Amino acid sequence: MIKKRKRSIQEAFAEFHAAHPQVYIDFKALATQLYEKGWRHYGAGTIYEVMRYHKDTSDGRDTEPYKLNNDYRSRYARMLMEEDERFVSFFEIRSLRS
Repeated sequence: MIKKRKRSIQEAFAEFHAAHPQVYIDFKALATQLYEKGWRHYGAGTIYEVMRYHKDTSDGRDTEPYKLNNDYRSRYARMLMEEDERFVSFFEIRSLRS
């Protein structure tokens, strides 16, 4: 019997991001609001929880159902840091393990 290889977190993230690009748009919008209010360091986890709250309390009719996986928080922070140099030191990130 051939054992199927488990997807890496990065592979799962790439698939999720392709299916739900609005998540990154929302993450970026919230981080940008904070930056424009003068914050120069903030937690990606806090932004993610605000997004989760708004998603969970919306009527849900506008989007396909999905859950926000905590494993992807740092991926969104890294993506934003790569895209916009203002955020290079905005988030504190650790080395990726997978």
